[in-house]
Amino acid sequence: MLNRQFIKAETYHVTSGDGTTALLHPFYNQNEGEDHIISGFIISNMNKHWDSENVVFIRKDGINTYPFKKGNSISVNGRKTRLATKNEKLIMDFAIKINDVPTNSEIRNIKINSVI
Repeated sequence: MLNRQFIKAETYHVTSGDGTTALLHPFYNQNEGEDHIISGFIISNMNKHWDSENVVFIRKDGINTYPFKKGNSISVNGRKTRLATKNEKLIMDFAIKINDVPTNSEIRNIKINSVI
């Protein structure tokens, strides 16, 4: 697994052993390497064990996005990765555009608009 490549122009879906997930859009081309840390724009629910009132879940506009939070790096050690689906890419594109985590309502609208 140490040779996985993550390309700047792609969006990836990362799955942890407990079923939690993340979307990853690398800042630059990266090889997993020995440290397994990939830098990029991240939307993740991998920290849902944290308290829902934790500040990391509060967007700048005051909306709570629990259990999803934004990040800038992720460990891919032992985690399955694949290219994101069309809808996952649309969600990530929207998140990058607003520079934050989309709400459930915003995600729903993205999915509906992709069908129409």
